Amino acid sequence: MVEMRYIIITSLFFLLISCKEVKLQSDYSSSLPKKNIFILDASAFRDSTWIPSKDDINNIFKQIQIFLSNPPLMNSYDSIAVNKIKSKFNLYAVQLSGEYHNGRKIIWCNFFPKTDLRFINYDLKNTPHIVDDGGADYWQISYDLISKNLFNFFVNGEA
Repeated sequence: MVEMRYIIITSLFFLLISCKEVKLQSDYSSSLPKKNIFILDASAFRDSTWIPSKDDINNIFKQIQIFLSNPPLMNSYDSIAVNKIKSKFNLYAVQLSGEYHNGRKIIWCNFFPKTDLRFINYDLKNTPHIVDDGGADYWQISYDLISKNLFNFFVNGEA
């Protein structure tokens, strides 16, 4: 009995020390400067939209940080892209669009290099910034507010 308790305690100890610690910040939206976060009003081209709150935005960035720190199993192209994205996350700008899909509140996140801001001559709060290639510089992901899950991770292809 004592030996079994020792084995269980020892196993739990090794399990705890082997777990990878992920340090997360408390205000996740601060990982990008506020001037690089655009709330996209999609009502001109989508039927049912809503505006994400500051808490919604903070939750998205928290989940994205977790996703990038511990990505799910994915193909090699996306896996390489995640490493590139992680290494330069603070160099992105993002459009966030609140939309309804099958009655669920979804936020579509459209990431692109903040250097693009110099060349864009349209309002990023009303027009999506769509680029057909560019690899890991351009990527999208969606967030379900009810399940708190990210889905539809997509990295543009290379030209």
